[in-house]
Parts: sequence; C-alpha cells; structure tokens
Amino acid sequence: MRISFQLSACTITLVSLLASPLPSNASDNRTIEGEPKSITVDRIGRGLRSETLVEARVVANRYQVTTRYISETVDVPFQECVEKEGSGDGDWKGAFEFDRFQKPARLADAIKGLEIQTATHMVNQGYFEVQPRTWTEFCAEISKADMQIQNGLTKEITVKHGDENKKNLGFTSEKQCETRYRRDTVLKPTVKKEFYDAKTLNFRVFIEKGHLLNGEREYFRMTYDGFKPSLRIDSNFNTYTILPPHEEGNQVIYDVLGSRRHVSPINSLSILASNNSGEMALKITDTAFDPELGKDAGEAIAEVTLYQYRWLGFFNKSLGTIQISLSKNNRETIANSHMRPEPGSHVYAYYKLKRVDSSYYSNNPSESKSTSWVKF
Repeated sequence: MRISFQLSACTITLVSLLASPLPSNASDNRTIEGEPKSITVDRIGRGLRSETLVEARVVANRYQVTTRYISETVDVPFQECVEKEGSGDGDWKGAFEFDRFQKPARLADAIKGLEIQTATHMVNQGYFEVQPRTWTEFCAEISKADMQIQNGLTKEITVKHGDENKKNLGFTSEKQCETRYRRDTVLKPTVKKEFYDAKTLNFRVFIEKGHLLNGEREYFRMTYDGFKPSLRIDSNFNTYTILPPHEEGNQVIYDVLGSRRHVSPINSLSILASNNSGEMALKITDTAFDPELGKDAGEAIAEVTLYQYRWLGFFNKSLGTIQISLSKNNRETIANSHMRPEPGSHVYAYYKLKRVDSSYYSNNPSESKSTSWVKF
C-alpha cells in the first residue's frame, strides 16, 4: 500500500492504492479533519504599559474520516402529470336553460366582452344552440359569428378577455398528477471517524496600546483546529486591529494594535447609606480608584437620587438628586445628603458614576445601582 498526502488549508486527503481493488459497487474517500478547540483568556485591568502579552496553549484533535459510498437500488418517487382541459361547466348564468328570448341577456352576462345586441343577433342566427364543451369549440363558435358580423368579436372575447372567460366558463386546464416509482441506483454514504493525531499550538498575543483600567475586563478567544489558528477579541473598552499572524515551529504569534474607546465608565461605586441624626449619610467607595492615573482619570462624580418607600413600592417618592465629587486621594468619600426624610419612613438611593474630562472615558454616566433600605 502506498499512501500519498495532499495538504490543503484545512484537510489532508489520503489516496490509497490497494493491491486488490474495491468492489465495483463501493468507493472510499478518506480525509483528515480537525476538531476546533478554543481557549478564552481574560485580560483584567490594570494594563497601561505600552505592550502586554496574552498566552495560551491549545491542543486540537484531528481525525481520519472515511466516507464509503455503496451503490444501492431503490425506488425513486416521481410525479407523472396530465393536463385535463375543463369541460365548460362554468357559470353560464343559466343561458342554456332559457328560451331564445332570454338567452341573449344571459349570454352577454356570462361572456365578458359580449354586448347584448351582438348576443341577440348571434342567437337569432343560430349560434350557441348547444353549450360548448371545450375552449376550442367556444372559440370556433365566436369566430364563425365574427366572420358574419365583422365587429372584432374574436379579439374582444377570446384574446382581450380570454383568460377571464376561460376561467369563468369552466375551460381552465387542470393538471392531474400521480406519484409513481422507478428503480434507480444511488450511492449511499456511510461515515467512519477515527482518531488520527493531536496537534499542539502555543499562542502568543502581543498587545500594543490596549489600555485597560481597574475593574475592566476583555476576552481573547484563541482557536485551533489542527490546521489553522484564529484569534477573536471581545472588548467594550478597546478597538483592536489584528495583524496577520506568523508561525514559528509549534507557536503562532499575533501582533494587535489597540485604540482606547471613550465609553461610559463601569459603575465601580459601592455606597453604604445610614441615618445620621435624621439625615441620609453616604459612605461612597470607588473600587476602581487608581491614584497613579492622576488627571487622566478625570473628576469622579457620584450622581445620587434618594427615594422614600411607599406602600408595596408603588409610586415611591423622589426626595431629590445630588452630585458628589469624590476624593482624588482616597478610595472612600463620606458625604451628607442634607436631606431629612419623614420620621418612620424607609429611604433608599439609586446612584450613577461619571468620570468627567477623563482621557479614558466619555462624560456619560454609568448604569445605575441601588442601596439597601434605611429606616428613619
């Protein structure tokens, strides 16, 4: 047996030359196919260096897939159709059930394009004494009358209004079909999948200018099917350009260029509300506080709206909204709302975070969070 390998982008084809040929009713097709394997690596802030590295080792299994086609005789269904022309059992308005005095009006009503004066002349001349049973007979009767009257009757009735008259008078053709079977030989595939080998590839992803701050996360999905690698990056904070990879032995190297998006900040605040002598006091913690960012961080502002709870939570009363500038030197900020809820009431707060004039964020607020209830 001689086996030759023909390498393509994703498949190796094995061509076998056997000492004894396969039976005439069977043939084999053998391919090597890879099973894609993916590994996702989280990149978590803080990453402000000009270059960072993400690495992963991916092992992909490859399989030999043998497809054998065996000839088989089967019954193949097919449609056998016959067109049957209508027999004229349409809506003649009862024209052939009345005497010659009422018949013209009935014919004019049934046949589109036929005027009553012409119909009267035709009946008086002996036309349409019996009901036509085919479209050919109908057209012949109209044609004979037209040769005598010479008023363009044929064109008006059988051409201009031909389709409508054919349908209304019951001459439309009907297709009658019957399912029949014929004996035929087809190739029926059977597939066998066997483990062939495992291929290992080490991914190295070099990231340039992909700035990531505290509390932020993005995902690098590295996929390998034993033939070809691929890289996908999911990020809400950076836009990446992935350069063409290059392989060195059992490793593949990607260079990606990041560009920071000016997005709304994540809500990294945690607020503990309390009753301070009848006023709502707030202890605000910024879990993403980073003193090394300096002025690039912008001004952090907490936008807090207080609500007074009402029965079953319907139509809770807003006590107002305040904006609190957070400390530039510490993670925690203590603030007083200067609001005095009604004694005995339950109060909570919804709050958002803004980072104004930041090098990394837009001036839009984050999503809202809420505090627990505080009783006054």
